[in-house]
Amino acid sequence: MPVALIGLGSNMGHREQFLCDAVAALAGQLEIVACSSLYESQPWGLPETVPPFLNAVLLVHTDRGPEALWALCMEIERALGRRRARSLDPLRPIDLDLLLYGQLILRAEHLCLPHPLMHRRRFVLVPAADVAATYRHPLLGKSVQQLLWECTDESWIRPYAQLSDGEQLCRCPRASSSKFGRE
Repeated sequence: MPVALIGLGSNMGHREQFLCDAVAALAGQLEIVACSSLYESQPWGLPETVPPFLNAVLLVHTDRGPEALWALCMEIERALGRRRARSLDPLRPIDLDLLLYGQLILRAEHLCLPHPLMHRRRFVLVPAADVAATYRHPLLGKSVQQLLWECTDESWIRPYAQLSDGEQLCRCPRASSSKFGRE
């Protein structure tokens, strides 16, 4: 069963709840293997007046093909109030990005794998390193951890720990970084 990385973000309303709702919706459709910690980050490429994002990354197993997995992510975004017609809208209740799908390289009209900007974004690489540090980028041939070390993005990112009662974003084990390093 293919392994995929899905990035999650929210900077509107009750950010934690949007992320939790997205994780719950995904968990009903595929197997969540590992979930990163939550991080708060500076909006990448947006004005300083835009509220910070909460970000996380999920490592999943799925029997869906990449296009079907992307369509599921878009369906969940719509259900949670995201309107992609205004993709440059800086306020996003939820943002789901398919970052990697195994070692697949795909260039389609609406889906590019690996995600073309993931290696340039600390808000993606930091949580991705939580769950798949040794996973290799199929085009660059470098691990997620190595991409993070080399990333020149100067945007701030910090751990976020405000989920109530010690709850976690999703109740799944953190991945052993060596387990997924050769996928």
